Amino acid sequence: MYLEDILPKMSKLYLGRIVDSFLKDVRMETEEEMREVILKNLDEFQNKERVKSYLDFSNETRDIALLNELILMALMEKEGYLLNEANLYKEVEDMERSILKQSQDDNYISRFIPHDTNRIYSAVLDEAWKKDESLNEHEINILEVLRRELDLSKRDHYLLESRIGRFPQKNNILHTHQQIGRSLINLQVRGLVLRFKDDASTTLFLLILPEFCDMRWAESCEMKCMKRYWLI
Repeated sequence: MYLEDILPKMSKLYLGRIVDSFLKDVRMETEEEMREVILKNLDEFQNKERVKSYLDFSNETRDIALLNELILMALMEKEGYLLNEANLYKEVEDMERSILKQSQDDNYISRFIPHDTNRIYSAVLDEAWKKDESLNEHEINILEVLRRELDLSKRDHYLLESRIGRFPQKNNILHTHQQIGRSLINLQVRGLVLRFKDDASTTLFLLILPEFCDMRWAESCEMKCMKRYWLI
């Protein structure tokens, strides 16, 4: 599905979010103006460096950053990177439930995470969460470096975070539809996800990445790695 085909199906509100993702402080009154400016700036909209910067969620709250990643994963698993609204919410909820369930299975954990790796990373992770209700940027960076050094995937991180009661939220509470909705807005404002209606007036969400999800490039953002290990 091409952007040129989607734009006519997007309302003014959702067109405005896309325009804001690459043009700041530009005011347009009509949907046609917005569609025209998007098409004229298509190269900028799909610029790899711009998209790569918007895939960095480190300045967002914990819930927004986590849900952004889960939403992107849910879309990447589907043909055409497309899901309707109800199924997208369900996919995110199912991923959270799957990680919670697998995190409580000691055999599953030992099968995929070596004992010493588990011990070291879990100790640092637990200490980082002890002081308050969130991780600061410094702690997140330290965990990121350690995770890569220990060859752990982001999914492994979530599994171990679940075991200390911090995934998806404190006390392993699932995210609500309202929280997922806020992340969907965040991804639209970043120009990573488009929201539109099909001919049957069904609300759909489409993942947009440079060259329509070039997996070789996406691998640098760990998306391919997450996809490979998500459903093991």
